[in-house]
Amino acid sequence: LIDWLVGSINIFITLMASSVKLATALKQRAILTKELSELDDKIQSSLILQVGMKKINDPDKLYLDYVAKSQELAKLVSSINYTNNITPIEVDLTMGKYDNTIKTINDALICRDRIFKKLQFVKKISTAGKEQPLDSKDEIKFVSFIDVDKYDTLAQELNTQFENLNLKLQEINWQVDLVEI
Repeated sequence: LIDWLVGSINIFITLMASSVKLATALKQRAILTKELSELDDKIQSSLILQVGMKKINDPDKLYLDYVAKSQELAKLVSSINYTNNITPIEVDLTMGKYDNTIKTINDALICRDRIFKKLQFVKKISTAGKEQPLDSKDEIKFVSFIDVDKYDTLAQELNTQFENLNLKLQEINWQVDLVEI
């Protein structure tokens, strides 16, 4: 556990001391989040033991590790958010009304989330609007009042926009240096 903790701290110090790409910081954020979840699980399983059982983990030490990693994660997330908010980008995608609003990485992230939510909604409309085949003559037939093909086409367009914007963001993440705060 100590080697693991020292290793994680060394990775974080190395990340913060050198020029770190945003993509690397995002990967480190995922690692820290997973480590915090694992520490939480260890703490929870160490709080109460059956009489006669030997304590495997020290909850107090695990708590201190959790607090340290939480602070590390908070600093990293602040730097990631700051970088996303101040880094200007150009996106050459056709996205209707969102085209002129993408000026920073954060704007692109917001746009990607909007496209994803709209895509999910359009897929839901398309699925719910499809007429179901009858299994017998006794069943009541339901008729759709929407053009399902229109919504399927819209879903394909939105999916393409989402994928293109996501690829652009991944490309940018490897080009932009993390701005430490």
